[in-house]
Amino acid sequence: MRFDEKGMRYAEIAGSDQRAEKTQMRKLMDSVRAVYAERIWPEIDSATADQQDTMRHVVDCHGLTVHDLHQQFAQEFQGRRLWCRKNCHSGFTVAPIWDAALGRDTGRRFAFADQAEAAMFRRTWGARS
Repeated sequence: MRFDEKGMRYAEIAGSDQRAEKTQMRKLMDSVRAVYAERIWPEIDSATADQQDTMRHVVDCHGLTVHDLHQQFAQEFQGRRLWCRKNCHSGFTVAPIWDAALGRDTGRRFAFADQAEAAMFRRTWGARS
């Protein structure tokens, strides 16, 4: 094991510096995410009741399920989500449309905070829904 002139091991020195750097970087990234969260990632994964109240503009995509599209579901679903992330500046969320009688989902519900963004989504994806 190697020691420096003060008798400290190099691994201890390097380890403490790396931990401090990681902690400092994590704090910096958390502050950036907090300030720019909606601009970086407008999709809201688990919307609170207050957030759901602001997303009143709904577009239902019936048939957007793994049951209906099989292997093509992931590509179709991800295409819509990526479109939203690229084109939406306001918040949006995606949730399955559940049919209790069938016991499964029958599509996806996209909810938008901005009416114009919802309309643009409907024009872009409506023919394929």
